[in-house]
Amino acid sequence: MNRLGAILALCALLAGITAYVAFRPKEEAAPPSLKADPVADAPAPSAASTKGGDALPVRGGDSDPDDPLIGTLDEGKTYRLVDGHPITGKEVAELLVEDLWAKEIRAFRDHILVRESMERMGLSVTEEEIDAELKAKAEAYAREQGADPKMFTLAAMARQLQCSLLYLRETMRDAMGLKKLLVKDGEAKPTERLEDSKVMLAMQKRLETLIRTSGVEEDPTKLRAGEALRIGGRGFSKEEVRAYILGRIGALGKKELLRHLEAITVAGLVERALKEQGKEALTDEDRQFHLSWRAGMIEAEQGVPNGKDALKFQIQQMGLTVEQFMRQRALTIDAGITALARGKIGAQDVQAEYQANTQAYRRSELKLAHILLRVRDAQGNPYTKEWQAPGHDRLNKFVAQERETRFKDARQKIEQWIGAAKSDFAKAANELTEDESNRAEKDGQSPGKGGYLGRIGPETELPALPVDKDLLREALKLKPGELSAPLRSAFGWHLVKCLENQETTFEEAERSVYLALLKRHRQQIYENLSKKAKIEDRF
Repeated sequence: MNRLGAILALCALLAGITAYVAFRPKEEAAPPSLKADPVADAPAPSAASTKGGDALPVRGGDSDPDDPLIGTLDEGKTYRLVDGHPITGKEVAELLVEDLWAKEIRAFRDHILVRESMERMGLSVTEEEIDAELKAKAEAYAREQGADPKMFTLAAMARQLQCSLLYLRETMRDAMGLKKLLVKDGEAKPTERLEDSKVMLAMQKRLETLIRTSGVEEDPTKLRAGEALRIGGRGFSKEEVRAYILGRIGALGKKELLRHLEAITVAGLVERALKEQGKEALTDEDRQFHLSWRAGMIEAEQGVPNGKDALKFQIQQMGLTVEQFMRQRALTIDAGITALARGKIGAQDVQAEYQANTQAYRRSELKLAHILLRVRDAQGNPYTKEWQAPGHDRLNKFVAQERETRFKDARQKIEQWIGAAKSDFAKAANELTEDESNRAEKDGQSPGKGGYLGRIGPETELPALPVDKDLLREALKLKPGELSAPLRSAFGWHLVKCLENQETTFEEAERSVYLALLKRHRQQIYENLSKKAKIEDRF
């Protein structure tokens, strides 16, 4: 790790993002599921800064001629007019705070814990110590890059790290203070460097200990009105955390400011369009419907079998709960467009789209059916995938031998069923199969399903049936109309048939058609809203 990378790791550590130990990307990309269309591609904005004054230094990355720095973000200034309605710097700042809140409140917590620990131990870090440490890091990094150390200033380092110079200095103060705490307790040596992996690991452990033992309360239901968190009985207000977040970031480039303005613009246009349709506010059902649609798109576009679980994981990776994510402005905008699009699609539209583009919605998975002969042990209990007893090797060896004998004997029986299966597979399955979910009952209560397993593909999750991956892997080699030889699974022997009719019915395609129509209408609504609005930038 180079020295600048180590500084970044320290910033990450003290921001509560201990998983990052090298360069953070210049823009933290939204999860793939949130980037399926222009609105879902909305920014994951970063913040602007000062100690809480009206003018906030606007952030930017490295010096980029294509993305010039704006200067300062004035909370009282109008940066854009949308159909005559102003968007001010304060609205941009609020969006920055909202998007960074979940991550930066942890950084605020860690900052307070370190400062209070230093105060209790009578420790401090002087401005001269910070200057010397930062200067040494900057010069070392410049030399590594073959650059003139005099040209790589602390301001340049702050831009490289995408934070304000003030935040860089205060983060370094916390890092150096945390190391002094370790030195005082004999857990680090004065000569060891901050970026040494041993020191960083010790710092991380100390932070975890402080969090665990300092009476940190972050549960909103246990906080007083206006509190963001409580440490050791002392409450910290949301305004304090807001000021901290706005002091977190340095200069903002023109492109990033435009992305934030675009997000606010779309939010306003969507809200206005919903009101025109008589909808004053989104409901929880609207948000839940939108999440279900996004989960469906993950399944359709990424081949993920369970889109809801994938979406939930992506939300957790953002450091949010599902409930927090549902209240974010980006989600509200996205869900608003979904609500507008949803109202434009009727059952007849789905049917017409399917009829016009049947091949586009053809399912690639195979329709399979099976007849199962269960293999049972000496007591008559059917074998399953969990037939081994962990930690009992000798017993398992004995059971395995008996199991193999019983499977060998059972094969002779299922071979006798092949004739009936070839003659009328569905009838044979209903009468012979020992798959209880498929068998016809003599009392007529269940007519049977002809052994139907459903549509199966390489990525399909195993159905809740007596089948396993080994069986399905062999079954997927069949061609339409083909009957397999006896195939073995952990449950017994199977005769599997790939059904002759592999056409995709409307019922099978209906969900995919609806998802595609909804995406198309969302795209059209987004484009129409933007085209109709009169937008005037004022910076």
